[in-house]
Amino acid sequence: MRIIFNSNVFLFLFLFSIYTGCNKSSTETISLNGTWKFGISHPDKFYQNKVDFYSWNNIQVPGECMMQGFPIMHDSSYIYKKRIQIPSSFKGKEIILQFDGVYSYAKVWVNEIQVGEHVGGFTSWQCNLTGIVQPGKDAIITVEMKDLKNEVSYASGYAKHQIGGILRDVWLKALPKEHIAELNVETNLDRYYKDAQLLVSGKINSGIEGAIRFKLFSSDGKPVKLENPELKLNPKDIIYKDSFKIENPAKWDPEHPNLYTIEAELMINGNCVHQVSYNIGFRKIEIRDNELIVNGNPVKFRGACHHDIHPTLGRVNTPGYDLKDVLACKEANVNFIRTSHYPPTKNFLDLCDQYGIWVECEAPACFVRTYRSSDYKNVKHDGPEFHDLMLQQIREMVQFNRNHPCVVLWSIGNESMYDPNFQASYDWIKKEDPSRPVIFSYPGTVPDSVKAYDVLSIHYPSYTGSLDHQFNIHTEKFAAGNIPVLSDEWAHIACYDKAVLADDPNMRNFWGKSLDIMWANSFESTGSLGGAIWGMIDETFMIPDSVKGFRQWWGKSDTVTSYPEFKDICVGYGEWGFMDTWRRKKPEFWNVKKAYSPVRLNCDSVEIINSTLIVPVFNRYDFTNLNELEFVYQQDTIKRMIKGPGILPHQRGKLIIPGIKKDIPVVIKIMNKGMLTDEYRLLDKIQTNIPDFISGHMTISENNSSFTINNAKNRYTFNYKTGLIENIIVNGKTVIKSGPWLVLTVNGKNVRFFFNAPDHLANNWKLTRISKQIVNGLAKVTIEGTYNSIVASYLLTFDGQGLLKTNYTLLNLPSDEVTELGVRYEIPPTYDSLYWKRKPYWTIYPEGHIGAGEDRIALCNPNQLNYRAEPKQNWENDVEDFYYLGREADIYKSRLTNNARAMKENIGQYTLIEKNNRVTVYGNFEIACRLMVDKDNTWWFSILNQWDYVNLSWGNYMNNIKLTKEFHGESLIKFE
Repeated sequence: MRIIFNSNVFLFLFLFSIYTGCNKSSTETISLNGTWKFGISHPDKFYQNKVDFYSWNNIQVPGECMMQGFPIMHDSSYIYKKRIQIPSSFKGKEIILQFDGVYSYAKVWVNEIQVGEHVGGFTSWQCNLTGIVQPGKDAIITVEMKDLKNEVSYASGYAKHQIGGILRDVWLKALPKEHIAELNVETNLDRYYKDAQLLVSGKINSGIEGAIRFKLFSSDGKPVKLENPELKLNPKDIIYKDSFKIENPAKWDPEHPNLYTIEAELMINGNCVHQVSYNIGFRKIEIRDNELIVNGNPVKFRGACHHDIHPTLGRVNTPGYDLKDVLACKEANVNFIRTSHYPPTKNFLDLCDQYGIWVECEAPACFVRTYRSSDYKNVKHDGPEFHDLMLQQIREMVQFNRNHPCVVLWSIGNESMYDPNFQASYDWIKKEDPSRPVIFSYPGTVPDSVKAYDVLSIHYPSYTGSLDHQFNIHTEKFAAGNIPVLSDEWAHIACYDKAVLADDPNMRNFWGKSLDIMWANSFESTGSLGGAIWGMIDETFMIPDSVKGFRQWWGKSDTVTSYPEFKDICVGYGEWGFMDTWRRKKPEFWNVKKAYSPVRLNCDSVEIINSTLIVPVFNRYDFTNLNELEFVYQQDTIKRMIKGPGILPHQRGKLIIPGIKKDIPVVIKIMNKGMLTDEYRLLDKIQTNIPDFISGHMTISENNSSFTINNAKNRYTFNYKTGLIENIIVNGKTVIKSGPWLVLTVNGKNVRFFFNAPDHLANNWKLTRISKQIVNGLAKVTIEGTYNSIVASYLLTFDGQGLLKTNYTLLNLPSDEVTELGVRYEIPPTYDSLYWKRKPYWTIYPEGHIGAGEDRIALCNPNQLNYRAEPKQNWENDVEDFYYLGREADIYKSRLTNNARAMKENIGQYTLIEKNNRVTVYGNFEIACRLMVDKDNTWWFSILNQWDYVNLSWGNYMNNIKLTKEFHGESLIKFE
């Protein structure tokens, strides 16, 4: 007997339902997750029950093979086997084996009989075991799998390793002989968005003489009256359809995720023989001109692109990680998830329904006829032979997920060139589920003569909203005429500039300005639906070191995009998430929360009138009046709470806070149902006291190779050959070893995507002249020389109390974009802590954040991260980075943390501390400071007058500083 899976026949949505009541008629469900047996080398007739597989390796389901130590290859067979017991209670029932995701090809045998075959790694499918297994007896399941090289989803290609395996849950289920095979629900609100028509339809597995009885319950479990709740069935037809008028139901939206429960009971001779149940939400989606309207309100998506990823299991999301991700979205003010680039798990959608997250549910078709890497470039993945396969997975995606109110958009493919397979996908969805719009990228490849999308997808517009050209698509202010525009990839988080990210984690904090401007501009633009950050979670896979084949058939460089070889066996596209794979918050997380905040206070326009603080406020919610929120404010030790002002969605108004004193900072926390929506610190005058020069008793001593400037406590020694400082001693200890060295880095040649390798122009220093003198108790040293063709001159002024002022001039500079320009000093590796005070981008940051306005931190962390082991510390305290630096980088010897290495911008004060010694940089909030350790374990301390992160690219904000022929810079340091 050979049964081939056919998605036109098996549409068992009931298997995803919640079953209650109707005794003995519910679906019995057994999880087959856990330990299976696994074999790469296997006998020819591996599917036979007599095969002794008990000595095979154990493998966990769900989970990738390679992430569990098994080096699979494309198009090669590997086998999963498991002995199970069929419960006696399954007798007389239809028995189903369900796989929620096997990547990417599977053939299934049970008791030596082939029962199913399936292609596609991220959709659910089933095999019917009725008559093949016997209740009360054991059965052996055998699954032959292959990670297909021509897989339409290309998921192994962009994961940089073969992700094959049982990636999602496996279930054994038993249904009554007569049962409801399908239940689809649609809610249609009236023109006033008050009352609703509840539309139900579906299939019975066979024609019967009976009826379906429907019940509806509100979120608190109370029954909702249905007129004529029982639908008589036509015994000659397996299809049914009915509708009910519901008066003023509570509506579902992400800000008020009101869920109802619908139950359908199959009645035969007055007895309930089967029951299915779904959580549903009443909401209506419409496109009106260039806006997306839900329940009568225009909506804006504060989104992120989500991948399934588990730190040790790979392309897998367990229920625990599903919950972590949804809760992280709520905390970060993310109201929209694009499930790139495949449908999510049922559990994930259940949580989005429950907590309130819009979902763009994407079909598993990616980079079709576009830029696949060299190993896949000439592999066929389109054309007529893929028509049925693509349509099958579209059907599976829609049929299993359509009842979720959170699903607002169907996506039929990511960054692919249009072909008839995508047209067939669009046409089928619009016929099957006209209640939702469809999106496709790249829409510019769709001919004008056809319609294959309802919402225009654009990727990586400028932060201003302009997109010059994406296959003939143009946008201004995130809009493009009479169609809604969704930037369902935007604000790409930095991941390709490996050198800068390893040296200076502040690139991640700097990125926040991009998202802030981008979201603000998009929100103000009619026609723009918002966007989705790329991405939410880091795309890194810590492959076990036992897996052979690295750089042979996995972990290879990408010659199409000039992607470099990996440092080590941690592979993937990079750390492009605002959380790492363990779901630790990275610096981007707070930037997302602040930029996406639905309540924006205008901190620059606050007033205090008669002890009343008046703050302009903008309500950027879609469905929430601000009077639903609480505002908790604290000044000194006084803490109070007030109800939010009555400001409607998308409207501006004022927040009035009484009893406020001038010139004392006040912290305002905005709370929504107990969750922190946003936080502000107002009336905080950020200032620093810059010391004045004080003359003192200064002397100069010299020998043939150097001279030394002396005062009461300090000694500054210069080398005659280089003209630079070779030692600064304070209180008998060396605080500076050499300098000032010029820092001049510019944007270099393109390497890949939008990434350019930086050019370091401060090379080949040659001294041409040095002079020294003491004038009015101040010592002055003039240094002149060249860096290749660049002419540089320095004037160093020392006072009697430990101040050093450096003025420098550069001539003959090339015309290029600056990344760093300033001076740096070599310092001993003896400093233990760092204090800074600066003007931050946001008025307030969480404790330990690298963007904080003021903080004191330890420079080093002796705690070592272990590869593939869960970290027990915050990301800011990490020293290791297994993706960018590998497992044994020399830089780890310094133990310098991410926070210590991160540049601090807009400095008022930056102090390196070593017991009783301090080196402090003072500024007018117009300089930046950075600490780094090079590959030789040499410590460097930079003071920058200009800086930028030119490789953010992808439409992100950058300073875009162009060098001029001449530049003047200045810095002020105090030694004590």
